[in-house]
Amino acid sequence: MAGNRKFDWAYLRGAIMLFLACAVLSGGLLTGAYDFRARMYKDNQAVHHRFHDVSQRYLSVDEEEKTFREQRPKFMALQQRGIVGPENRLNWLEVLLKAGKAIKLPQLNYQIAAQAPYTPPFALNTGAFQIYSSAMKLDLGLLHEGDFLSLLEALDKQADGLYSVSKCSFTRTEAVIQMLANRKNIGASCELQWYTINLPGTGIVMQ
Repeated sequence: MAGNRKFDWAYLRGAIMLFLACAVLSGGLLTGAYDFRARMYKDNQAVHHRFHDVSQRYLSVDEEEKTFREQRPKFMALQQRGIVGPENRLNWLEVLLKAGKAIKLPQLNYQIAAQAPYTPPFALNTGAFQIYSSAMKLDLGLLHEGDFLSLLEALDKQADGLYSVSKCSFTRTEAVIQMLANRKNIGASCELQWYTINLPGTGIVMQ
């Protein structure tokens, strides 16, 4: 009987040890599986975020390229008109003097101030570009009011750039209007603002 008890205990101890070993192994497998699942979930989330970021950047680049293709013709048209890029005041003066000669203005004096940054009185998003303005003062002798309108029409059609008449005053210089060539019947003192759009601090235009 004693031998049988000893044999039974040895058998039971082996079974217990085997059970404990299986339990430890199972626990290790469960823990490893949980850690593996957590790592996989974390890696999957990281891949998802990277894919989302790359997709957003791709869509953004695609949208910018689309916008560039659509707006490029307009940009080039503004550049050809002298609105975008360095100002061409030599052209302004050539057109001004040529028009004054054609109209036969009795008097034409001009003065152009240095170019300066311009901030419009309304909200305007110009991106990387800056609006610049140059003031042109004109002292004119006119035969009649139509001479001034003819001068502005010539600037509109032939001058490179965009301008506005910021102020203008007229004075009658003759008591009686005399419709004679080169007769100064009206004196005009006006100021034009010439506008250009360009990259700040450079004369470089984005192509």
